[in-house]
This record gives sequence, structure tokens and C-alpha cells, in this order.
Amino acid sequence: MAALGTTTTTRSTSKLPYTTRAFNSAHPDLANAAGVSARLANERYVESLARILYYWGYPAVDAFGRTSAWEVMKQAGPGATLGLFPGAPKNMMGYLDDYMPPAQRKVVTPNNDTIYGVGFADLTDEPVIVQTPVDVPAGHYWTIQIADLFTTVIHQLGSASNTPGGKFLLVRPNWKGQTPDGFAGVLRSPTNIAGVFGRSFAAHSAEAKAKARTVLNQIGMVALSKDKSGRHTFDCEASARNKVYPPGLTAEMVAADPDMLHMRPVNPTTFWDDLKKALDLNPEVSDDDAPMAAQARTLMGLRDSDASWKALLDRAALAADAELHESARYQQVGVDAGNGWQRQENGGVWGTDWFGVRRRPSFTFT
Repeated sequence: MAALGTTTTTRSTSKLPYTTRAFNSAHPDLANAAGVSARLANERYVESLARILYYWGYPAVDAFGRTSAWEVMKQAGPGATLGLFPGAPKNMMGYLDDYMPPAQRKVVTPNNDTIYGVGFADLTDEPVIVQTPVDVPAGHYWTIQIADLFTTVIHQLGSASNTPGGKFLLVRPNWKGQTPDGFAGVLRSPTNIAGVFGRSFAAHSAEAKAKARTVLNQIGMVALSKDKSGRHTFDCEASARNKVYPPGLTAEMVAADPDMLHMRPVNPTTFWDDLKKALDLNPEVSDDDAPMAAQARTLMGLRDSDASWKALLDRAALAADAELHESARYQQVGVDAGNGWQRQENGGVWGTDWFGVRRRPSFTFT
């Protein structure tokens, strides 16, 4: 690797913030290799930090990549992407009308007793309305889980939470508008991008599934500018019939080889570029994520400044991804449950255990 701070520089380092420039030793080429130790220390620290940032940023890149459904579904409207899982344009929810089929490879661990509705909100320009059901049979389970860009669950609405039926306003971090009359409340997201995942319980009978669809058809989201007086009615059965295939894929191709859809959601070779896109659209993050986001921006600036730093950071991403996935094999995760089985502990509450939680599915609902 070329010496840092030499002719590999691709843009003026004087324009970089100090936190980025500080990783370049002031005198790396002192006589008798006296500056080598300082340069190596900086490289080692940057490489270590890059690995931690990879584990932290993995779910943000994952979630942001899934907003590609916006473009795929833009003309078709809410539907079943590839006929297998819910998809929708921006700020809308798509639905299935039955259990998620085994042929799908998008969802890691779907429930086999609920019917899904899924959508991603972009709160940059306006809030979205999240509607909860009002006509629910006694004892029927339903839920709407809302997660931020990092897949952290920020709001859990539903029967278990005694959430009332009505309309909620989901808003961006710095939103300062007025709550419309008649709304049940305001839900604030720490990021501009939020995932909204509805589910309605369905036992294994035609009657139970019909009941689940009735409740699911009351669950959904729309942009505030498209609101109307009264309640919105959704149609999970019409959504499920609206099977949408991206260019180059057909129903026959997917049926012949379902595993063609089994792709890793994060590409380590484009990780830093993808993370930059995600953070650019989400300039504000939660207080917990803000320090990491600041360090990520510092390293991304460093990567842009010099070809040697770019090579080091790109290599660190490849190594982190390989180690992350190798350690995530089920025989390596969790604690012994007997008879050769492993079970996971702390699967839903990880705090800042970024490496531990990324070894588990970062998105289990879409």
C-alpha cells in the first residue's frame, strides 16, 4: 500500500474537517523510518473502527436497500413483489392475504400464524398516517411494528399494547407541525426512513383467515397529503393478486429456482457508498446512533481523500462481512438447548451490542 499522505491524494486534504485530517500523520516520512509507527497506529485504529462501523451500519444499508421496492411498485401500486412478499410504493403498505409462502427468500423468519402488511415511509417531505383498526373481534391479535433506519423498534402498536383504533401521525425527527384534529397521537421517528409492518393473527382455518383479512384491511399508511376525512379502507386480497415482477424476472423463473432470490441484503464491496447514501437521506439519527454516525462520516471522508485509505477501508469492510457471516452460523450462535440445538438469548434487546445483533437477522419482517 502506498504511503499515506503522498501522491495518492485525490482531493485537497486542507478542505477536510480536522477529525478526518487527523488520521494522516503530520510527518510520516521522517528519517530512519521514525514516522512509520505513528502511521501504522493510525491505520490500525481506522481499520478497527471500520469493522465496528460495519457491524453498526449493516442494518441501515439493509433497510435502505429495501426501499428499492418504491421504484419497483411505483406504477403497479401495492402488491405482492414477485408474488411472494408485500411491497408498495413510498408511504404506502402492500399486503398478502395468507401466510407468507415457503418459496419466498426475502424474510428471514416470518411468522406462520399471521398475515403481513409491509411498507416503508419517507418522512423527509411530509408525515405519514398510520391507521389502526377499530372493528376488531374480541381477543384478536394484531400489531403494527415501526422501526427506524437501523431496524430499532421505535413504536409497537397493537392489541397487546391496548392501542386504540384511529389515525396516528408518523413524523420525522425535527418535525414541528400541528397535529390534525381527530388524530390519536403523534409518533416520532429518529430517522427519515421508517419501516411499518402490520400483522393480523390467522389460525389454520378459512374462517380464521377471513377474520384476519378483515382486521388487516383496516391497517395501513398513507401520506398526509393524501388523507381524507374518515377512515381509509385497504384491500389485502387485491394486493395479493397484484403480483409484480422486476425487469428480468418472471413467475416461471422464480418457481423453478426460489433460491435465486436468496441474496445477502448488504454488499460489502459497495458498503461505504451505500452507507453514505443512507446517512445522506437520514442526516439525523437517534441519540444512541449519533456518535457512530459521526465517526462513519469521518471515515467516509477519509476514504474519499486518499486512494490508500480507500483500499484499507474497503478491505476492512470485506473482512468484517466475512467474519460476521461466519460467526452467524447457527451452530455458533446462542446457547446449548440440548440434542445439538442452539437457541438465541437476548434476540430482541441488544442495546449497543452491534456485532451480536447483526449475527441475528437484522430484518425479520420484510
